[in-house]
Amino acid sequence: MPVQLTRERDVEVFERPLLTILRSKRNELYLRSWCDGDDLSDRWLVFRSREIDLLRYLHKKLTLRDLILGCADGFVFAEDEIATAHEPGHHIARSVALVPVTDLPDEILPLPLAYHNPQLDPGFVDERNIRAVMFEGGDALKVMSNFEHTYEGVYSFLYILGLDSIGRLPYAAFDRFKEYVVKRSGFPRGKMFEYIERLIPEDDRLEAMEGGWASPGFMRLRVHPFVANLVDRSLHRLAEDRGRLDGPYQRLHERTSQLRKELEARKEKPPKSVDANFSQLMTDLAAALGSVDLDAVRSVAGSDYIAAEFLLSYHNKLDQLARWTAGQKALML
Repeated sequence: MPVQLTRERDVEVFERPLLTILRSKRNELYLRSWCDGDDLSDRWLVFRSREIDLLRYLHKKLTLRDLILGCADGFVFAEDEIATAHEPGHHIARSVALVPVTDLPDEILPLPLAYHNPQLDPGFVDERNIRAVMFEGGDALKVMSNFEHTYEGVYSFLYILGLDSIGRLPYAAFDRFKEYVVKRSGFPRGKMFEYIERLIPEDDRLEAMEGGWASPGFMRLRVHPFVANLVDRSLHRLAEDRGRLDGPYQRLHERTSQLRKELEARKEKPPKSVDANFSQLMTDLAAALGSVDLDAVRSVAGSDYIAAEFLLSYHNKLDQLARWTAGQKALML
């Protein structure tokens, strides 16, 4: 090979490696794809690719054919391996030719619908447990850090307090947080998300697996698939009709702010319930969000005031994630 390459790992294997990740000395990504062969010979296509295209392939947004024809250089190395003796330990003779992708015969290209099969990956990870995000623009490291923090807040809230939540906890788990709220003025929204995140079992917590900081950048996250799907539906609902949320949010926000000032002025603890109108405002916002279990929120909060602050905080975090996704031209996979 004209380029010195080091094997990183096999992506697909069936009797032999079918697709392998290679790296150059400059850490450039190359892929080695098996084309055809028999007992005595094999043919491979080796080509430079882009991290973002490999990610798209792994998430079935591109086919292997797309990867090859869209390779970074417009050409591939066709590598032939021929056995000189049909016996164990036989010598392999190699020949390499540079071929423009426009000259590749159709018969050696993968089928048009040859998508990635994760079950052929020796390091198989159930892709239902993976979410990937691709983005453009801005300081990549800062952008992805902000994204991870914001996504984790929405994910954690829905893990415990989302509709049909899988992570329902004893209400007593929130006692320390409620005591913290009662002892101080205002509502510590940042503390709320930190507290909820710590309550999630370690195996189900959001975990950043890998990322790329070039433009476009990407990040892969390990998630619980049910919760991640609930996050996806929540973002889609917000993007579909933001106006549906504005009215319920503003009305509850104004009433909660007024109640907070009254409680601070009188130095009183939040009452368990406020009035029928306040209860209806919470119901309206929860219905507009479409992803929150209001009964669970009320139970863990212990008072309508704290429950309202939970709802408002979650709305703000979800809205922040939606605006980030739009502003960074992000694609969630």
